[in-house]
Amino acid sequence: MKRQNRGLSVIFATHNGAQTLPTMLERFGRLEQPTGGWNLIAVDNASTDDSVSILRSFIDKLPLLVLQESRRGKNAALNTALPYATRELVVFTDDDIAPQADWLVKLQQAASEQSDYAIFGGKVVPRWPAPPPAWLLDAVPLGFTFALTEAGREDGPIGPGQVVGPNMCVRGEIFDAGLRFNEDIGPASGNYIMGSEADFNRRAVAAGHRCWHTSAAVVEHLIRDHQMDPHWIVRRAFRGGRGDARAHLDAEEPPRLFSRGRIAGVPYWRYRVLLESWAKSQRYALLREDGAWFRHAFDANWHRGYVLEFLHHFLSKKSASNQSITDAQS
Repeated sequence: MKRQNRGLSVIFATHNGAQTLPTMLERFGRLEQPTGGWNLIAVDNASTDDSVSILRSFIDKLPLLVLQESRRGKNAALNTALPYATRELVVFTDDDIAPQADWLVKLQQAASEQSDYAIFGGKVVPRWPAPPPAWLLDAVPLGFTFALTEAGREDGPIGPGQVVGPNMCVRGEIFDAGLRFNEDIGPASGNYIMGSEADFNRRAVAAGHRCWHTSAAVVEHLIRDHQMDPHWIVRRAFRGGRGDARAHLDAEEPPRLFSRGRIAGVPYWRYRVLLESWAKSQRYALLREDGAWFRHAFDANWHRGYVLEFLHHFLSKKSASNQSITDAQS
């Protein structure tokens, strides 16, 4: 059954987004009106800065509803907003973007023209706070680190992992069928697991839906100064490794410590890369060769996150198996 309310509902969560929210919301005020109109649902996720007051200052300027979700986690906040997203298309973004004026119009156009597709990813380009240094452009995987789309990507079918959080549109019927975001992953406090949109999209694809990229729907990602710090990027690599491991885990596979050249499901060679990259990063840190340190520290931390997520999966499955045996014997 198709939704009765045409147009688009836009959802985003914010936690201490006061630095970028004014720019973002001002740009939202310049958006062209799509057919059927649009509304904006912002979820404050336990902010301790001026985020809430900034949001409320735009209520009279935008079709804006402000919600609260005290449980830390972007996906918990998005799920809180979904009952209020009653329009035909549901758009997801972040609290640090600046959309082009025709953003929603172009997403709606793509959904109209590609009726066999249910998930749409738009183009995400960076807005740097200052010209990025050469080491960042040369050594950093920009898409992974800053949620940017691949330069030159053409319109057409894409995989579930190629739709990024700042610019994602989903047909509302998917949520009517019961699909929700996994609240165990995604941005939260601590070393959270990256890949919440990819996880959602993989489950949607498994249910028979398909993803499409439209380069005409464009947002800028507002990169902040601290996000250009190599230590911040290295920490993000750890979270990304955990997220990529989740994509490769077999939830039904029985827990085995050693099997077919693997330890806890991870190929031997990944352990070797982890140890070698870590050793090299330590060596180059002592030599104060920052470029070489960064490359190896990034690899080491990604592999560390990947391996630890597999080990956690193995131990949790083993514990559950042992508990089942104990329950059967009692």
